[in-house]
Amino acid sequence: PGSFNSGGTSLASCARTSSRSEMGRSCAIPEVENDMFSTHHASAACELAEAIAAACPDHLGTRLQLARAYSAAGNHASAAPLFAAALSELDRAGADCAAGLGAAQAAQGRTAEARAAWVRALGRNPAHGHAAVGLARHARAAGRAAYAERILAAAVARTEPAELPA
Repeated sequence: PGSFNSGGTSLASCARTSSRSEMGRSCAIPEVENDMFSTHHASAACELAEAIAAACPDHLGTRLQLARAYSAAGNHASAAPLFAAALSELDRAGADCAAGLGAAQAAQGRTAEARAAWVRALGRNPAHGHAAVGLARHARAAGRAAYAERILAAAVARTEPAELPA
């Protein structure tokens, strides 16, 4: 990391701040640096984003900022895999959230809402086991046993062999 300075924030201090931060806090490129995404400052934005992403490699926001910096610099070959990985991570997280929401709603007796949440989870991840089981249980309780079996069979068919229990 170099000594780039824009708006009073040095590259080195941004990286230090990010590496000491708590999960979900201060790991994104500071607001003062957002103008760096113009093509005039693209290389400096890449340098800063790389340092912060190195300090917080598991933080989705920093990886998205790095992808944006690469795009602004015209380095689409580096940006594309970062965007794709982020989208995949968001799909997995969205499916997990929707499945959890479905389970919570089912426990409250809100079956129509639970069904909608499980369908949403399976839309993001067709092999999501918890969502498939929840939706199948809902179908079976509604007297639709054949539909429940199709839901489970479809989820199992989409699951990688390594994900199945031994």
